[in-house]
Amino acid sequence: MKKVTVKDQIERVAGRIAAFQWYVDHPRMEDGRCRFCGTTAACTCISNTKRNLIYWEKRMTVLRAESTLTSKEVERILKSSRRMVDKRERDEMLERLENA
Repeated sequence: MKKVTVKDQIERVAGRIAAFQWYVDHPRMEDGRCRFCGTTAACTCISNTKRNLIYWEKRMTVLRAESTLTSKEVERILKSSRRMVDKRERDEMLERLENA
């Protein structure tokens, strides 16, 4: 069994932060439906997402304090995660457009 390092944990948390931040920035699809529940009515999904984002940002602060990584290394991990989420969302949007 592989030992989980602080760097591994930071990479995983960075991925979650990037995904939640993307959903906070883009809560509705092009047709006005919620990305989570699919309704057009007011829903609690965005507030739940913001709460999750705050939790993971606090967790990242703790991991940074425990880590020997420099700030630049952590920022590089965060940027990489954001790029990965953006690419995944672009790919999914293109797939939706092709299927429509």
